[in-house]
Amino acid sequence: MQYSAASPFLARAHAPIAVLAVTSAGPASAHVKWFSRDADCAIPPLSPLQVISSADFLLLGAISLLVMAAAALLDSRLSRTGSQALAFADALDARSAASLPRLLRFGLAAFFCIAVLYFGATPVFLTPELHALRPWVPMLQLGIAVTLMWRPSAWLGAIGIFVLYGSAMAAYGWFHLLDYPVFLAAAAYVAIDSLGRGRYNKLALAALRVGTGITLMWAGAEKWLYPWWSDEVLNQQLRGARGEFSPAFFMAAAGWVEFCAAYALVFGRLGAQLSAWVLLVPFLAAIPVFGVLDAIGHAPIVVVLVMLGLTRTRLPTAMQGAADRASALRRGATCTLAGLAAVGVYWGLQALAYRRFDTIEPGLTAVAVLLALPLLMWCLPRLSRSTCRHPAPWYRAAP
Repeated sequence: MQYSAASPFLARAHAPIAVLAVTSAGPASAHVKWFSRDADCAIPPLSPLQVISSADFLLLGAISLLVMAAAALLDSRLSRTGSQALAFADALDARSAASLPRLLRFGLAAFFCIAVLYFGATPVFLTPELHALRPWVPMLQLGIAVTLMWRPSAWLGAIGIFVLYGSAMAAYGWFHLLDYPVFLAAAAYVAIDSLGRGRYNKLALAALRVGTGITLMWAGAEKWLYPWWSDEVLNQQLRGARGEFSPAFFMAAAGWVEFCAAYALVFGRLGAQLSAWVLLVPFLAAIPVFGVLDAIGHAPIVVVLVMLGLTRTRLPTAMQGAADRASALRRGATCTLAGLAAVGVYWGLQALAYRRFDTIEPGLTAVAVLLALPLLMWCLPRLSRSTCRHPAPWYRAAP
């Protein structure tokens, strides 16, 4: 299907309504690669120019900038010392922090056991589309589940998850597995907790938050560059939710909603917790629509989002939220800039992964680089200052 640069005016005029519809319906919270016959990473996506020249994409990006700026300002107010919201979040964090390692270990153990039983003679590595016609995969998954039951042995289960991820990468290519860094983050959390015996769980939670945010931001960018993957789903299971909006517009909106929520999940204060709950809603709402396969496939990320919703962000203060109106506007602009950069990075990595160098158009390569370059130039000096401000090991657990 061909996607034009602009959808009908009616769709553009009701962009905020569409965003709310996307949030409630969660159109691609059911991972489209599990249900669509058109999902193929080897097929070239839309070019960066096609994406950024779309009137829908630009309009939704402008709305996202304003929404994220307002959300950042609200986050700064809710996160002020002495606020009731902050006190509640701190209390929730204090009560749940000690239980989080067990929650993740037991959640992953249950996931691997259920995956072995459900997929049976057609096992999968980690997610439903990653078929693994190897007899050792179910045995390894059961072994992972057993070792995850106890903290001292859990690091062995983490190694097993890394093995499954690496094997899937060898079978399906590294680009395909860029959809799932959340598994690496979860394995890293388990290993850090197991080997460090809880002493470095700030680092573990930070890694889990960043890995989850990257996973969901990548999924948002995927909706912009491969909008036709979801046509079948939108025209069948989600036809009522789509309403009068075109599939192309609906997926552009879905991409911005998911990308912005994932961005706030990483670069927020109290908003980082709220974003986890916001992201959890469409994942759970998709289960009645798409059934058991969706429930099993998304079980790990549901557990992770619950963990991130219960705990305050452990990332350095310099990466958290905004302090005033000016910085809130910059935060919104940076999110939009990150969305543009994601378009260029996604297209560039797909081109490197699946096309020969002599077939990549120089002009499109230049566009992809130019999209990513401003964000890189903005981030580097700030990361440098952040490192200088945090010479101490911020990731150590409090004594």
